Amino acid sequence: MNKFLSGHIILAIDGEHILRAGKIEATPEGFLIDDGAMQIAASQLTHAWRIIGPETVPVKTLEERAKICGAILDLELSAEKFRKESGKQPWAAYDTPVIFGAASLALTLVPERTSDDVDMALSPEFIAWRRKNWPSMGVTATETLPFGVFAYCGNWKSRATVCEGLTGITIRMLHPLDTAIQKLLRIKSPEEKFEKKDKGDIAKIIAALNPSEELLLNLLTENHFRYIEPAVEPGDRGRNQMLQYESIKSNTAWFLSQYLPGCSFEEICKLSFERRESELGRLIPQEIERKQQIRISGTLGAENILGADK
Repeated sequence: MNKFLSGHIILAIDGEHILRAGKIEATPEGFLIDDGAMQIAASQLTHAWRIIGPETVPVKTLEERAKICGAILDLELSAEKFRKESGKQPWAAYDTPVIFGAASLALTLVPERTSDDVDMALSPEFIAWRRKNWPSMGVTATETLPFGVFAYCGNWKSRATVCEGLTGITIRMLHPLDTAIQKLLRIKSPEEKFEKKDKGDIAKIIAALNPSEELLLNLLTENHFRYIEPAVEPGDRGRNQMLQYESIKSNTAWFLSQYLPGCSFEEICKLSFERRESELGRLIPQEIERKQQIRISGTLGAENILGADK
């Protein structure tokens, strides 16, 4: 690497501790970070990535990419430690990690999108291991959830973009249209996140991709489970189930009023229940396709400043 570099830099110390820095300087004794805030031996610096981009890219966008870069590097290094300690793979091939939510939008259609954390879906066993054995990351809050977060979605796996991570592992990125459909599951909260954030995200996704009404109908009716009205049960569980259903009903009704004004929530329910299980996931091929595998470093604009030798 060059003797001195500045910018949005993500570092890994001893293969575990992720740091975010503005400056790094090579010295005979090792590396000086942020004008002496930390000094480490050369052998301790195992990974170093700098987010780069044209001068026209806003600082907030670069900062968001650095945050996502840190979260992905954190995931990959924890997966490597899991393999070494357990002798097992951290997840099955069909359950490779998924980036979703605001982070996936920031890497695809809405580069100006920012968020407080990076949402990832991981295998439950790996999540449990991370919580017990992996140091909490200081540069990015990573919200890890099991794949049950997609239980009410349709055939999202077939549309997710496959990415090569920073150290070579395979991860997936939720398709923006699946992000829009998933946002309709948002439970109403005092923070009014659906009103303040989700509606704007959905509008940008629809404007960018301009999906046909037929495609939107297919997406909305892929999974009929989201439209099953729960039986009334005593206790918190019953109240939460009803709150989830009422939120889906209200959010979907708003979506229909904006993008499918000729269709009602009741019609969507009817169409969804009529679709046979064998038809789930059938979409119009020419309208929505999964991208070929991409490198996440290219999407982030992340430069490996240690080079290929690390």
